[in-house]
Amino acid sequence: MATDPDVQKLISSLKDLDEWHGQMLTILELLDKRLLPKADPSVVSRVSATDVRNLSFYFGTKGSEVEANTGTNSYHTRITFAPKPAHGCTCPDWAQRRRACKHVVAVAHKAMEILARQEQDVLTALGKFRKDVHDLAFNVDLALTFSHDQFPT
Repeated sequence: MATDPDVQKLISSLKDLDEWHGQMLTILELLDKRLLPKADPSVVSRVSATDVRNLSFYFGTKGSEVEANTGTNSYHTRITFAPKPAHGCTCPDWAQRRRACKHVVAVAHKAMEILARQEQDVLTALGKFRKDVHDLAFNVDLALTFSHDQFPT
């Protein structure tokens, strides 16, 4: 039979996974609805997803961001989601225009691709955790009912 710490551990994992899923959805929306629509169409047309290397995500208590090396000159590109959405790149285009360059757009597209794949994994895990929590709760209820029937108060 499941113990109370087992149930608490599952519930805690479920909450963590649910929080991660919420962060992913927020980031996907920021990229898809705010950053990419504001990008210059001439920049978007020059984007190559193969330009992105060493992409990494950071999610912490003080904010979240994605960064990568991009382009043939290994520019450093960063998109910050929290606490305040922003982006930057070390390329001359971004330095001159202060708008999303092709490197920022490429990192945004690659991040969306990765997060969309991870979202499916998270949804699958959330479903499994919810079922496990339900099964544990059912087993605890069944054990309590059985115990009560055996030893009425």
